[in-house]
Amino acid sequence: MTDEIVAGGIPVPLSHPGKILFPDDGITKEVLARYYADVAEVMLPWLRDRPVTMVRYPDGLAGPRRADDPWAGFTSARHGLGEAGKRLAKLDR
Repeated sequence: MTDEIVAGGIPVPLSHPGKILFPDDGITKEVLARYYADVAEVMLPWLRDRPVTMVRYPDGLAGPRRADDPWAGFTSARHGLGEAGKRLAKLDR
């Protein structure tokens, strides 16, 4: 079963929306996706131009984990200083 949520005006397909991700709290995949959609406007500016690693627990927190590689597909990195002298790495595909 595939449902759909709208994030930033863009329809996003969501497979298995009823899958329980956090059993102790009863949080489903749909609840988490809707939360991310709700906080996206505030959260995304902080994530812009930063590599993000998504750690997945397909069988719940007690099961094995899988981390998606944020560097896959990038061929080089350019380093420099950003706002307030923070060290940055800009990645090129």
